[in-house]
Amino acid sequence: MRRNNALPVILTIGILGILLGALLIFVNFAKVIDILFIIIGIIILICNLPAFIFSLTSANVPGILSSVLPIAAGILMIFWHESLLFYILGIYLLILPLCRVLLSKDMKRNLKIELPRMIVGVLLLLIGPGTAFNALFDVAGYIVIAFSVLFMIYGIIRSRKYY
Repeated sequence: MRRNNALPVILTIGILGILLGALLIFVNFAKVIDILFIIIGIIILICNLPAFIFSLTSANVPGILSSVLPIAAGILMIFWHESLLFYILGIYLLILPLCRVLLSKDMKRNLKIELPRMIVGVLLLLIGPGTAFNALFDVAGYIVIAFSVLFMIYGIIRSRKYY
């Protein structure tokens, strides 16, 4: 009989998967995403501030306008990133499918296709961004844990054939 030494590796990967799933469930990733967006907003401000100052000194109106927009985007990402982005995404996922359905020849068929996107858009608008992030990471955590347990069970069953 051939001996399989993969069982410790399989168990280690499974345990790491379970720990990753628990991390996804129990850590509040809304705060992590808040910090990430603040850092991105600051980087956007720092990168676009020299162009804005140069445009002001040269009295270049198109340059001023083109440098004010990224600065405004950076400020929005720092202060209103979470709600702003989720509401824009929710409105986008609600309006775009609605327009596709209304402009199509076969409305009934396209409504069946676009309805899930519209439901996601409505849910994003109703439940809010913090709840959506936490729910998303909770679901991902449970999925990772389930796959890790299944991976470990499969590995144990497969390794028993070699003993």
